[in-house]
Amino acid sequence: MISLKAFLVMGVWTIAVLVGLYLIGAHLNYRDPIWAIGIAAALLITHMVNMSLYFRITGNKPYLWFK
Repeated sequence: MISLKAFLVMGVWTIAVLVGLYLIGAHLNYRDPIWAIGIAAALLITHMVNMSLYFRITGNKPYLWFK
């Protein structure tokens, strides 16, 4: 259940970033090298924040498969 909560939070964060990229016009300017670097950095930071959120919310619970 705690993993589902983490996935929900990660989904909200990812959708917020994607909406932000859409609103600034990233989908129209992805061929420009400066825009491409900025979009890549935004997506990389999004991924790192998602990993941080997941491990902050779940802690060690996902790794306690065997008792």
